[in-house]
Amino acid sequence: MKRWKIHIPPVPKVHFMGELKSVLFGGVTTSDAAEHCACPEEADFILLDFRHLLHDYYRITRPEKTIMVDYRDQQTHVFPAPLCLYFKRSVVRHRRDGLEDYKRRVIPIGYCVKEPYRQAASQAPVKRDICVAICSGFCNSSIMRWAYPCALLGWVT
Repeated sequence: MKRWKIHIPPVPKVHFMGELKSVLFGGVTTSDAAEHCACPEEADFILLDFRHLLHDYYRITRPEKTIMVDYRDQQTHVFPAPLCLYFKRSVVRHRRDGLEDYKRRVIPIGYCVKEPYRQAASQAPVKRDICVAICSGFCNSSIMRWAYPCALLGWVT
């Protein structure tokens, strides 16, 4: 199996946290299908977290191999920068009629619910409604060559 070279641009230590640290960097460095690559020119893909663009830590020079993984809860905002793929966590329009309508292709990703939280919620004294959206099965031939490597890395199922 090919090991994909993944570049994650550095950010100041104060912003190396959250999903950037645990999901992106942690996923790449522990995956059998990927290796972290220090040089963006040698990388197969460049992974960005919202912090890279929000704080101007990275200027996109290779959009054809740059992937945004946006874990922010601002469902109405996506970055307008040119990218080959854009994954976003919060895409559901709460109290309205479904998914947000973006001017670009956005692939929904989901939250992970850990088993201890699920068990605790089932024993809560007050029951409440929880919004759950399941988005899967995208199959667009123009993006399959990008989706396949991401699937190997565990980002698309």
